[in-house]
Amino acid sequence: MVVGLILWFPLELTHWVMVSVHGQMEMPAVVWTSLVTSTIAIVYIASAFYRSAWKALRHGTSNMDTLISLGASVAYGYSLIALLGHIGGLWPAPAAYYFMESSGLLALISLGHWLEAKARRSAGSAISQLMTLAPATALKLDANDQTSEVPLSAVHLNDRLLVRPGDRIPTDGVVTDGHGAVDESMITGEPLPTTRKIGDAVIGGTLNLDGRLVIKATKIGAETALAQMVELVESAQSAKPPVQLLADKIAAVFVPVVLGIAVATGIGWYIFAAGHGWEAGKTWADVANAVCSVLIIACPCALGLALPAALMVGTGMGARRGILIRDLDT
Repeated sequence: MVVGLILWFPLELTHWVMVSVHGQMEMPAVVWTSLVTSTIAIVYIASAFYRSAWKALRHGTSNMDTLISLGASVAYGYSLIALLGHIGGLWPAPAAYYFMESSGLLALISLGHWLEAKARRSAGSAISQLMTLAPATALKLDANDQTSEVPLSAVHLNDRLLVRPGDRIPTDGVVTDGHGAVDESMITGEPLPTTRKIGDAVIGGTLNLDGRLVIKATKIGAETALAQMVELVESAQSAKPPVQLLADKIAAVFVPVVLGIAVATGIGWYIFAAGHGWEAGKTWADVANAVCSVLIIACPCALGLALPAALMVGTGMGARRGILIRDLDT
């Protein structure tokens, strides 16, 4: 992402500054510089997209990376052939080169991948924070109300546990004696402490701020609310949201449809646009320009950025507030 933005954005900015000053779209220095930067982008940045597209092609399907690879390759390939043909005197210079569009596409989609990776790291950090909430040990009360410190794994259902002021509640339970203010913000997101008294349910991992509480364990291990939250966050981190799966399914149909439209555009442009064939001044460069325009515009840049950005914002808000976002696509 960083390399892609460095290769693309300064040159793109320079290009439009020169256009505004000189009024010329294709400055030779910009064209040659964009050839170098886009070549680096195609070799270095696009390699990951090519590998993903090739894996999909081997299974007889296509995905988002297929469209990205196709759009970047077509923009770069057309521009390179047009430039070499112009240098060799085979045809006049085209109206525009698409070197910067190729590197810009790869940079922006890489930005989307970085946002998605950041969202997954945020979810991983949320899991780590959640796992640290549960204490490693608990104070168990026997029939004579004598306390003994035991590992949390040794706590059984209906065991009586003592929670002193400042201690975290070891597991889900019900208060059988005492009362106190409990901070549940890391679990529920509520900023104010909640008073818990005899008969009230408490959640493992929450903090007893004051008062002496005796609780009876009602849920242990994987049954506790904290353990279920960790499991759901891990599931959300590792699985694709339904909307992203839908995007991949659409891409499998979209790619052949776009290719068909591009071919039809080239044929139609050659036959029907402003005359018939070479006699009316039609050239293969014009046809190629029309075909490449379809393929480049069809590349799902917005979709490639929108989904990762939504994942990042949704996961980040959940991690900050301590609220589990179970369906990230919602």
